[in-house]
Amino acid sequence: MKPRTNWLAALCLLAPLVGANAALSDAVTVRDGFYGDHSITIDEGAELGDPIVVGGSAIFGQRFDLYFLEPGTGLISDHLFSRGGPFPGIGDDILFSSDGMNDPVLGTACTSTMHCLLETGLDQDVTADVQAALPDPSQFCGGGGVCQFIVRSDLSDVPEPTPMALLGLGLLGLMMRRRGAG
Repeated sequence: MKPRTNWLAALCLLAPLVGANAALSDAVTVRDGFYGDHSITIDEGAELGDPIVVGGSAIFGQRFDLYFLEPGTGLISDHLFSRGGPFPGIGDDILFSSDGMNDPVLGTACTSTMHCLLETGLDQDVTADVQAALPDPSQFCGGGGVCQFIVRSDLSDVPEPTPMALLGLGLLGLMMRRRGAG
């Protein structure tokens, strides 16, 4: 029985090292009564190139920027924005960029003139923040249409509970084995 106990304890201790972290991703959903519903998901490691067009929103070609801060650093890790310009069309495009993409604001500090939010790793309804960031909030969603903006920004690697529970069981097994030997 003792060799089986040793193997079980070893497996429980090694489990957190094998796949201890959840796959991280960013997700953005734009719901708009004029342009329709659009969503994107960017998996960890796929954040390359230029910002991605999520979809459109009836904001009448206004420019807005929302910045998401990495907790504990105060640095910008994600950016939700519009280009502004002619509408309907590219002026109403909603874009998103994340760590590693071609966006000069990523990795910089938030200033007092920027609309910055702390990323939580959960779905965040930032609809009111988008409206507040527009130069003319009365033109939001075509002046009264249906719009919603939801962003989920990844966080630093967070261990999943199952491997951590296995680590605890492995440590408990080792403690019990020492007690039995002593």
